[in-house]
Order: sequence, then C-alpha cells, then structure tokens
Amino acid sequence: MEDDLSKTDDRFISLTEKVANDVDDWEEWYNQPDPELHPMPGLAELDGVPRLVLLRIFRPDRLPIALETYVSASLGDEFVHQPPFTMKSTFENTSNMTPVLFVLYPGVDPTSWVEEFAKGRGITTAAGNFANISMGQGQEKRADETVVRFAKEGGWVFLQNVHLMQTWLPTLEEKLETLNPHNDFRVFISAEPPALSYMKNIPEGLMQSCICVANEPPADLKANLSRAWATFSQERIEGCSKSVEFKVSNSSCAVTLYTILVFWMIQRLLPTLGPILCVLYIATAPI
Repeated sequence: MEDDLSKTDDRFISLTEKVANDVDDWEEWYNQPDPELHPMPGLAELDGVPRLVLLRIFRPDRLPIALETYVSASLGDEFVHQPPFTMKSTFENTSNMTPVLFVLYPGVDPTSWVEEFAKGRGITTAAGNFANISMGQGQEKRADETVVRFAKEGGWVFLQNVHLMQTWLPTLEEKLETLNPHNDFRVFISAEPPALSYMKNIPEGLMQSCICVANEPPADLKANLSRAWATFSQERIEGCSKSVEFKVSNSSCAVTLYTILVFWMIQRLLPTLGPILCVLYIATAPI
C-alpha cells in the first residue's frame, strides 16, 4: 500500500517508518475525537485528497465528516446542504411550455405545495383557473378538455398519479407539443418512480420536456428541521394569533415553535435508530 501511495505523492514515501518513529504523537492524533481538524504528526502540510486518503486508512469513521468539509470548501456549501424546497423557486424556472413533474416518494405529497402557491397568486378552483385531477380510469377525457381549455384561456392544471395512465401519456405528450398555450398556462404532473431502474412508466420525451422535482424525505435531524422550519414564513410566525399562549419565560413564539419542531423530528427519527432505542415503555403508575 505504501508503494502505491508514494507513486501519487512524494510525502507518502517511507510513511510506515515515519509513523513508527512518531508512534506516540500518532497515537495521540488517532485518539482525538475529531482528528480531521488536527494536523497529522510530521505531515502538517498534508491537505486535500492526500489527507483524506490517510484519514480513510487511520480513522475511516471520520471520513464522511471530512469529505463534507472538503466538498463545502472546494465547491460550495450548496453541494453539501441542499436548501429547503420552495414552490417559488421552482415556479421561476417554469414556462407555459415547460411542465413540472413531481416524483412521488413515501411521505411526499406535492398537492398542498401547488394549491397553496396557486392560491397566493389568485389561481383557485373557485376562480375557475385551477383544476386538480387525480388520474384514473375515465379521467382521460376530462384531462384532455381541461388542458385544451386552460391552454387557450390561461390556468393551471395538476394531473396527479399519471403513472397509472401509461397508455394515455403519449396523447398528453403530443398535445403539449402541439399547443400554442396562453402565457398563464401551467401543467403540473405527479408520478411514482418505476419499481426498477430499467423500467419506464413515462414517455422519455415527456420526461425531457419537464422540470423534474425529486423532493425526497430528509434522512437526518438537521435536514428534517431545515425543511420543517422553511414551511413557516417570518410573516406567519409574527402573525401568530396565539402569541401569548406560545410565549414561555419571555421567549418568542419562534423559540417555542423551534422547540416543538425539534421534539417532533426526534419522534420521527427514533424508529430509524433500531430496536434498542425504540423500546415501548408502558407507564405502570400515574405521572
């Protein structure tokens, strides 16, 4: 291994001998809780990928954290921490010729995102310029008529679960390509991903013409908390009708809301930590 490393960087030459000569210093570095933040004995100038290689050898448990720091410093924080999804940023990339395809995952329902954002722009079912169609048997005609009408008059149509209508999707694809739509025309689509990677449930041409939104559920506490907090605007927090009830020890409503979100996230993540941390305790006496 040492011979292979020395071919890539001269500083790896006689690495085993260097470690043996400074065994006490290396042991102290190895026992650090965060060795990726401390200089390696005799290799203080080592940085970048070569340092990551050695960290992978000595402390592989700290490599993910070191990689996160390295990517963030090299490419930017947005490559490490995905900003919370917002309909506003998605809508800014749409046009009357560009549909939006939401990929459905367990626990993800884009219906409320689209409806609430549309409502804020005065586009509602009551106003006659918004239609939410759950695709299924017998809905093809209604969907066709709605797409044609809104393309002419202006409006938003949300076609849900189109993966259930694979035989009709080529018709939708052709219709979207041939229409000369109104400037206020928008098409939103939702579909589940295929069960296997080589399977297709949506025509490739339709996929390529869409803005695909794959907003997967967050996998950790920080990402869960960021997404949940992003759903509350500053105006909504300041306009809380129960600000007096939510205030605790002179803390603001925002602090109380943050505490509730942290508690909720922990409750959601506990089942993923295994049976040891998820034992069901039954109270045997009043508390």
